Amino acid sequence: MAWIENEKNEITNAKEDKKFVHLMIILVLEKYRRYQIASQIFEELENLIKNSEIPLDRIQLHVLKDNTPAIEFYMKKGFVIKEEIKDYYTLDNGDTGTALLMVKPILGKENNLK
Repeated sequence: MAWIENEKNEITNAKEDKKFVHLMIILVLEKYRRYQIASQIFEELENLIKNSEIPLDRIQLHVLKDNTPAIEFYMKKGFVIKEEIKDYYTLDNGDTGTALLMVKPILGKENNLK
């Protein structure tokens, strides 16, 4: 039996409601960028999700609104911006940063973006 956190931040039985993968971080060292490493990681993640026994319907993540290269990468991978969240991040200098919640439906379930 699998347990998973739902959209309301409640721990539930994995068979009860919509499930999603929340990608916390993907980081490729600068000297290894442009070698398609992040793309390969996403491809493997999507394969794992598609073959999962848990009925997952989307991948979602937060990204700093000012991180244009990351946003462009995620959009090329099929993510769309669902929400803007002000003061989500605390930056090294003590300021706050705005996050974008980005979502990618799995297996053509585009209606899950609502």
